[in-house]
Amino acid sequence: NFCSYVCPHAVIRPVIMNAEEAENAPEGMKSKPATGLPGYQFAMTVSTLDCTGCGSCASVCPGMKGN
Repeated sequence: NFCSYVCPHAVIRPVIMNAEEAENAPEGMKSKPATGLPGYQFAMTVSTLDCTGCGSCASVCPGMKGN
C-alpha cells in the first residue's frame, strides 16, 4: 500500500471487496485473498486518466525493487 500513500493525486487506492463485489468487479481486475480477512479480496485500483506520471509510486514499490 506504500504507493497509495505517496501518490500526490490519490490515483492509487487499495480496495477490500466481499465476494459479491469481487464477482461484479470489472472484467480483468486482478485481486487476491485479503490477508486476515477470510472471504474478502484485495485489489489495488488505479485511475490512469488522473495519473500525472510522477513516478512516486514506482520509487516505493517493493515489486519494482524485486521484492
